[in-house]
Amino acid sequence: MRRFPCPFIGIASAAFRDTGVEGALAGASLDEESVGAAVAGAADGKELLEDSFAGEDYRRQLARVYARRAVLAAVANA
Repeated sequence: MRRFPCPFIGIASAAFRDTGVEGALAGASLDEESVGAAVAGAADGKELLEDSFAGEDYRRQLARVYARRAVLAAVANA
């Protein structure tokens, strides 16, 4: 079974692995739909940075977008 670590940097005060996304990807078919569902909760429950450039909601959405892109790119290149 292929594992996809899901680390995030730059959106919280410290880098972190999103084990919720990792668990949702384990055993999944890794098509666009299943990956989208797996990353829907990316960074949920984490306290994210918020400043004049980007709020917490925006950074959480970025986490979802970039996690989806990274996983699909890894699948395509595997």
